[in-house]
Amino acid sequence: MTARVAARAGSRPYSSRSEQAVILGALLVGVVALWSRPTLIALADAPLVLAVLFGGLLALGLTMPVAGVVDGAVGDVDQRTTTTPKPAAARAVAVTAIGVVAVCGAQLVVGHAHTAPLAGRYVFLDIVAAVAEEAFFRRLLFGLLRPYGATLAIVGSAAAFAVVHLTTYGAWVLPLDFAVGLLFGWQREASGTWISPAITHVVANLLVVW
Repeated sequence: MTARVAARAGSRPYSSRSEQAVILGALLVGVVALWSRPTLIALADAPLVLAVLFGGLLALGLTMPVAGVVDGAVGDVDQRTTTTPKPAAARAVAVTAIGVVAVCGAQLVVGHAHTAPLAGRYVFLDIVAAVAEEAFFRRLLFGLLRPYGATLAIVGSAAAFAVVHLTTYGAWVLPLDFAVGLLFGWQREASGTWISPAITHVVANLLVVW
C-alpha cells in the first residue's frame, strides 16, 4: 500500500506491514466466526453465543486502527470531511435518511418475512448485531480497502458482508445481502462515517422482527 495510492484515494496508508497483518488477522477471525455462526449456535445457548459473537465483532471493529480516519473523531469521520464540519454533518444526516427510507421501502415491497421471534433479548441482539457488523465491515474492512479506491471498498465490503451470511440464511439471500451491502458501503463513503450505515442497518434488522 503505497503513499501515492493512499494520497490519490484521500486516505493515509497504514503505518507498517505489522499493523496491516494485525488488521488482516482480526478480519479473518471475524469472518470465520460469522461463517461458523450456525455451528456455534448448535453447540451452546443461542442468545449467549450471539452476544459473545457480536460483542467480540464490535470490539474488533472499533479497536483496530483504520486508514484515513481521524483518531477520536465521533463516528470515525474521514479526514476529507473534517474541513467543513457543518456541511459534512448535514450530508451524513441526509445519507442516513436516504438509507432508512430505502430499507423501509424494500420491506414494504418484500413484505414482513419475520426471521426471529419478537422478544426483548432478540431485539437487543439485532441492534447489537447491526452495529457490530457495520463497525466490522464498514469501518474496519472498508478502511483497509479505501486507500485503493472507493469502488473497491464499497464492493469488497459488500461482497464479504453477503458471503458470511450464506451459512445462516442460505444462497437465496446472497443477492439481497450484496445489494444491501452496496447501500451500506455507499452510505459509508458518502457520509464519511460508519455510523450512517449502522443506523440504517439497525432499522433494517428491527423491521425483520417487528
